[in-house]
Amino acid sequence: MQDFSTHETKNRLFIFDDHVVHMSNGQGATVKAETFVGLIEQSGSLKSLKKAFGVRNTTLLKALEHFGFDFDALLKSEFECNRSDTEIAKRHGVDAKWVDKQRRRLNYLSHLGRPSPRTSDWELAIAFKAANGNHTAAAKILGIHRSTFTKRYREMRDRLRGHT
Repeated sequence: MQDFSTHETKNRLFIFDDHVVHMSNGQGATVKAETFVGLIEQSGSLKSLKKAFGVRNTTLLKALEHFGFDFDALLKSEFECNRSDTEIAKRHGVDAKWVDKQRRRLNYLSHLGRPSPRTSDWELAIAFKAANGNHTAAAKILGIHRSTFTKRYREMRDRLRGHT
């Protein structure tokens, strides 16, 4: 049996075969595995566990893994629904950089927002000419953001001038 007396002020979680002991302010409470896992199964969010137990995400993830809950599968389903790192981070109460790290670990491409349509050099030039040299109007013709058009147009122009 572990000595819980040194952990009086911190929230701590001790993992056992079929339960966890949650220590908070020197008081311990036993929580069955089904109840612990049930919180995330109901909410679909790590944030609910964090709110209930107030311990580090790594501790919560270790406990979930110990009790057979596949958090990676939950993340994969969110990646496959094309949710952004920011959306997922907010849902789980984690940092978007952590979500990106998990995305890479699980071999999913980074989600950078809504991808703009690819345009050829010819399409950029035609849109620029049709818009009489106006980047905003040319971007509207192509259905992309003005800054995306400007960046691609300058890259094309530099490439064609030999300034790679």
